[in-house]
Amino acid sequence: MLAHNVIILTAGRVDELRRGRLDQLIELVRELKKTPILVLGPDGDDLIRTISRLEDCEIVFDPNFTGEEFSSVKAGLQATGEPCFLVRASGPLPTRETFASLERELLGGQVSGVDVFATPDHEDPDAVLLVTQRGVRALKGKPASMRWLKSNDIGFRFVGVNQTFK
Repeated sequence: MLAHNVIILTAGRVDELRRGRLDQLIELVRELKKTPILVLGPDGDDLIRTISRLEDCEIVFDPNFTGEEFSSVKAGLQATGEPCFLVRASGPLPTRETFASLERELLGGQVSGVDVFATPDHEDPDAVLLVTQRGVRALKGKPASMRWLKSNDIGFRFVGVNQTFK
């Protein structure tokens, strides 16, 4: 099964976003034939005014945003029950190969016991993660106040390539 959605986490990150950066990310996601799910927090109104590709996104608001980014992950996961990617909007632009290498693992069929596919640098705040269907269910059950995902929180499988950015 493919991951058709890319959850883009923006809540609390408006000040860190470079002009046009989010538009580039949305464009990349659309070129990959995936749906960008843009998660907005209390600063979302400011961000909406700066995005030219807004019509290409599904918009989700994080009503529970308290400064912890995981509440935005949970809000984005409510928009899908399928495998999906997680990307922080403020990080460097991932390459197509980053998405492809993670998705190859999902398509390889060895997903039993795996909640998240990650590159070895998964704890880097800018890492792209691929959440399996099992992972979507598991993460929806976690508290919104949880810190960012760590490999001992849920079943991680590491993909053997380091993440690359444009």
